[in-house]
Amino acid sequence: MILDCTKFEVNEPSELDKQSVFWFEYWSRHTAKVLVGCTLWGSLSFISDLFPGSTTDVEMCKKSGLLDNIKKVEVYMADKGFTLQRQFQEKDAQLLVPPFANKNKKQFNPQQLEKTKHIAAIRIFVEYAIGRIKSYRFLTRRISISSFQLA
Repeated sequence: MILDCTKFEVNEPSELDKQSVFWFEYWSRHTAKVLVGCTLWGSLSFISDLFPGSTTDVEMCKKSGLLDNIKKVEVYMADKGFTLQRQFQEKDAQLLVPPFANKNKKQFNPQQLEKTKHIAAIRIFVEYAIGRIKSYRFLTRRISISSFQLA
C-alpha cells in the first residue's frame, strides 16, 4: 500500500478551540486532512476519517486505525514524514520511506539515490489517486466542517 496525506480547505470553525487546530500556517487557511492508501494499480485501499489540518502524518496513522489493519509481510511506502518503521516492524510488515539527508551528509550515496528514485516512481500512484479524489466537484470549493464526521 502506498500512503500519503492530503489537505482540503475548510470554512473557519465557529468554535475558538477548533480554529487553531484546523489552521494551516503554510496556506494561511483552515484545513482538514485525510490519510489515503492506494495499491500499485491506483485503486484506493484506505481512506481515513477527516482530521484537523494541524494533525501530523504520524498522528493520523495512529488515530485512523491504519496501524491496527497492517497485514503481515506486506510492504508499505510513504514519504519521509511517516516515521513509523518500528510500529510496522512490530506487525511483521515493512515501511519504506526515502532516505533522509542530514546536516553532516549533504548528498546521498548512489544506493540512497537509487532508493529515493524507486520510491518516488511508485509513490506517484498515490498522488494520482489523491488528484482523482480532489477532482470531485464538491471538493473543489471550501468545505463546511459540519458536513463531515471528524476523527
